[in-house]
Amino acid sequence: RLRSQEKLASVYQSNGQIKDAIKLLEHVVAVEADILAENHPDRLASQHILARVCLSNGQMKDAIKLLEHIVAVEADILAENHPHRLISQHCLAVAYDSDGRLDDA
Repeated sequence: RLRSQEKLASVYQSNGQIKDAIKLLEHVVAVEADILAENHPDRLASQHILARVCLSNGQMKDAIKLLEHIVAVEADILAENHPHRLISQHCLAVAYDSDGRLDDA
């Protein structure tokens, strides 16, 4: 059911219903926080999706907070050159850049 809600959020985003997408993704992330370990791949993926939607909506602070958490967790569980870890680091750098934090990027 959570994956279906993520897909629906993607449809909302594609349709320009960003607030609905964010609300639904926040729900998914909250539910997963109760049932999945902090380092569970599905939980990290949902957080990453929410962060990217926040980025696209100009919610830099929210996106950065999520991405910093994801990068920290992935640093503990994934190899330095793992694609998921590199993607998360890249997204965080983009978020820092968009927020004017060039030194952090």
